[in-house]
Amino acid sequence: MSETTKVCFRVDKELKTEAEKVFKQMGMTTSGAMSIFLAQCVREQRLPFQPGATQAEVEENGFEALLDEADKILGDENTTTSFVGFEELEIEGE
Repeated sequence: MSETTKVCFRVDKELKTEAEKVFKQMGMTTSGAMSIFLAQCVREQRLPFQPGATQAEVEENGFEALLDEADKILGDENTTTSFVGFEELEIEGE
């Protein structure tokens, strides 16, 4: 077995608690789940899932939740948009 190292990161307290419950139901620790996640990222050379806002998040936070998620994915938290909603987007050819 290879040598291990400690990884520390900050996360919302409630999110951590809820995630620990899920991992416990699956019979694993948070450390084990994170190791699986990291191994999958390395294996696939990408996130092993498609990030996005849930329907509940969209309904609760409106269109801003989608824009915030897009900004995070693009890695630029300072991105701004010039439209307010989907109805204002122009699609080429229409």
